[in-house]
Parts: sequence; structure tokens; C-alpha cells
Amino acid sequence: MGAGPRFESIIALHAAGDTVRRDVTFWGKVMRAFGSKTELASEQVHTHLTTAHLVGATKVVLQRLGVHNAVSLVIDGHVLFEDRAGRDDDFNELFLAFYANEGRYGRDFHGLFLSFEHLAAGMHLSIVVVAHGVHDRGEATARVMVSADLVEPLPSPAVAWAQRLRFEAFVARMREALVEALPEVRVPWIAQPVLLVSAPKSASAGRPKSYGEDGGGSRGDDRDGLAPLDLAPVERWGDDQDNIGADAATSDSDLAEAASPT
Repeated sequence: MGAGPRFESIIALHAAGDTVRRDVTFWGKVMRAFGSKTELASEQVHTHLTTAHLVGATKVVLQRLGVHNAVSLVIDGHVLFEDRAGRDDDFNELFLAFYANEGRYGRDFHGLFLSFEHLAAGMHLSIVVVAHGVHDRGEATARVMVSADLVEPLPSPAVAWAQRLRFEAFVARMREALVEALPEVRVPWIAQPVLLVSAPKSASAGRPKSYGEDGGGSRGDDRDGLAPLDLAPVERWGDDQDNIGADAATSDSDLAEAASPT
């Protein structure tokens, strides 16, 4: 896209899993023969989530948000779907490709990559899901990365601010949908976004509920520890969350009021 404002955010998904145990080496067996104890537990976790679970939840969430443009699906390095023609109505084709191969790729996995695009309210959104079947303890099992470029390359500050609010509302709705679609998964916090636009003095609308905080409906209140993507010297949200409270589905009238000059 152009060089206009760009918004990015990350939703982290934490799933339960089993500790990965190391194989006993030759010297480990020798040490055991002499009565020495060998620690086999590692610092890695094998997730309980399956590809079928993640792909199915992704379908439910994106349908709820009106996304219908699929880009690619890759599992363990195998490309199951790729939109080489650039079509914008191939959402179901991606999932049909997965279901056709579910017997082989529907359970344990090493790496999962899903990507989609979406046009909404003057924004070109990219939605990428990256998951790891085995990961370090304490790390997220999956991350949903959402970015948006404005269709208008050089919008006025008021328009850019209104689009920022729309982006935040979209991500907040996605997070709430993920909480509902994956009840056994912890969705603790949305990483602070990189924002290339600051608020005009007239902007007064609050951030959408659950954007950058627990939101009252998810499990857990600890943060993921993800740093914002450092693309350029930009303004970032501060730690003050007092203004959060607007409903996730911020209306166009609210956004227009926030963007209009006093």
C-alpha cells in the first residue's frame, strides 16, 4: 500500500499443553546405571490445540467479522491453499482445502500459518494467524496479527484519527470473538499497536472496550509481554487505560463526532 498511516496490533492466544520431555542420551543411561538422576523435563510445551481446532475457530471468528478474502493456508511447510489469482471471494475454498486434507493435517502440528485480507471503512486490513505446536513455556501458542493501511494515502488528521478508532473497534471485536470461539484458551491482552497517527485536539471518543485491557469477559489479566512492532519512531499508547469503556462496535456517528473539529 501507500505511505499513509498504518495500524498494527497483536492478539496472543495461550493454550494449555504438556511438557516436552527429552530423550535419554547414552551418557544419561550410563549415569542412571550408577544411580544418578537425569532431568528429562524441558522448558518447552506441546500444545493441546489441534490444527482442526484452530482452523475451525478462525473460520467462525472471521465469518462473524464479515471477512471473505482468503490468501493462504500452510501447515508444517505444506501449502494447502494459496490465492494466486487474487480473488476476494474464496473464503470457503481455503477451508474446503483444509477439510479435504484434515485426515493428514488435522491434529498435531509444528507450524500453522493462515492469512486473509479485508476491505472495510477505507482500510485495507491484513489478518495473519501464526501458531506453533511446540513452543517455549510461557510463550503464546498462537498470535493473530492485524494490520491496516488506509486506502486514502494522505488523509487529514481528523480522518486518520477516525480510522484509528475504527481499527481499534475491529480488533476489539475480533478479540471478543476469539474468547467465545476458544473458551479453553486464554486471551489475556492485546499488544499495544504501532500507530502512525496522533489524535487531533478535537478527538474525545474513548477506546473500544477490551482494546489493550482484559475487557471483563476474558480469562486472565496478565499481559503477554509482547513489544510493539518497531517500524519507525511513532506515537504509542501510554499505560493510562482510564478512557477505555466505549463499546467495541463504535458507531460511525461516534467516530464522526470524534473526528470533527470543534
